[in-house]
Amino acid sequence: MEIYCWRGPEMLRVEKLNRQVFLVFMMTAIMIFVACIIGSSDAYALSGDGTEDDPYTISSADDWEEFVGDIRTGQSEDKYYELENNIEIELPAGTENNPF
Repeated sequence: MEIYCWRGPEMLRVEKLNRQVFLVFMMTAIMIFVACIIGSSDAYALSGDGTEDDPYTISSADDWEEFVGDIRTGQSEDKYYELENNIEIELPAGTENNPF
């Protein structure tokens, strides 16, 4: 594929530049596509539905980190959580804007 630009009385051939731009565009599109697939297939880490009858269960430090992430992003409102095991944590829950 060749594209020409007029530059005064001469034509400038931009085939090489055009291929580089096309490759960058395609690589970006592929990376976005893969990120969407990975992101959409990544299941929520906590088990349960987050309802009063089936609360999210926290049974490990990884579950705790997921829970803290919900609190800090404001996604914990109207959700139910249950601590199933005693766990050692290093990450405190809540922030000034999203207290726990």
